[in-house]
Amino acid sequence: MENFTPTPERAETPTRSRWSRKTLLSLILLACAVSVGSVYAANVFLFKQTFPSYSSASGIVANCVTLSSSGAATPVGLIEYNCGPGLYAFTVTNAGTYVPTFLLPAGYTNLYLTTVASCGSLTQLNSTTAMTLSAISYVYCARYNTVGTLQSFNVTWTA
Repeated sequence: MENFTPTPERAETPTRSRWSRKTLLSLILLACAVSVGSVYAANVFLFKQTFPSYSSASGIVANCVTLSSSGAATPVGLIEYNCGPGLYAFTVTNAGTYVPTFLLPAGYTNLYLTTVASCGSLTQLNSTTAMTLSAISYVYCARYNTVGTLQSFNVTWTA
């Protein structure tokens, strides 16, 4: 009697066959998933549109970087701030709602806008409070209640 020992080729054949069935089944499942996903995507995403870049004008422009005070100094009162004699501080080119942001230093009590010289017909500004501005030019007027030097400050406008 002869002992039967399987050859390595014979021993690997059932394992290789089982691996091939698993691989084949995995590939079929993957193909089904891709097909279902493609059908779903085709039914959900009908089209895509791309918006072009857009740059809008601000609608409000400064007429100078650093303002000038106008008018005679008085112990207490109002000071007009503009870009020089007869020059407005800023111009609104598109009427709309704009928000001023500022912090008044000591000595100032209020900040106003006007469209006329000599601080007539004032509209009070409140920091971070939106206001509607017409498409015209404006100057600032600041009310102060101190004698001496008033510190510099900034006003930033946003839409």
